[in-house]
Amino acid sequence: MFVNLRNNGKNFKVITIVFMITAAISIVTFVLTMAYYPGGHEWNTSHEGYSLLYNAICDLCPAVALNGEPNIISRALLLITTTVQTIGVTLFFSVFYKLFQERRTTRYLSLVGSSFLIFVGPLNYVIFLLHRTRKFHMTVVVINPILLVIAIICYTVVLFILSDTPNIAKYSFLALASLSVLYSILVGIASTFDIITEQIIHRMGNSLLQYVIAVAYIGLGIGVIKYLNQSNERDLGV
Repeated sequence: MFVNLRNNGKNFKVITIVFMITAAISIVTFVLTMAYYPGGHEWNTSHEGYSLLYNAICDLCPAVALNGEPNIISRALLLITTTVQTIGVTLFFSVFYKLFQERRTTRYLSLVGSSFLIFVGPLNYVIFLLHRTRKFHMTVVVINPILLVIAIICYTVVLFILSDTPNIAKYSFLALASLSVLYSILVGIASTFDIITEQIIHRMGNSLLQYVIAVAYIGLGIGVIKYLNQSNERDLGV
């Protein structure tokens, strides 16, 4: 599956564990981010709490919620979630692609996958913090998931090309890729209807996809750890 593991296996195992921990932390903090949101959305500013149907993740970031109440806790938690995710993803995928250099196909696909996944982190800050104009904001909102889907598909292909990849790693990313594509298709179909239908599909899907991504990352990490342990056993002749 991987190359250059005999000399760097321990270091990469530590990086993988950190990656899994940051994914798990992001799940918890994202749940809390939604739970502490005071309320309000575009179609009902008096709505209490966060609505999966009507609220966008961007609604969680302003210092004042759409219902006019202070949004200090939810905003802080969202920035913590984004920061933790960015650190984990950048640390892991800046190394992960280097392990697929034996074949030209996996080399280029993994490079594209890692580059896009690393770039998505800072792009999230642009989405949450820089609301210069609605057009600018919506442009970034559209670009971000496109890069994410391409990156996920690239790594899904890489993991399936290599026959000795642990199943939990392969199928975690296959499930993530399938759901990401399905989400994109549903948003496209919903856009042919009224704006409210499109926004509901877009916003609910995007919120739920954050959890799916984190779980898939944990699955990938478990697969990598499993492979590293098996490699150690083979080297020791167990």
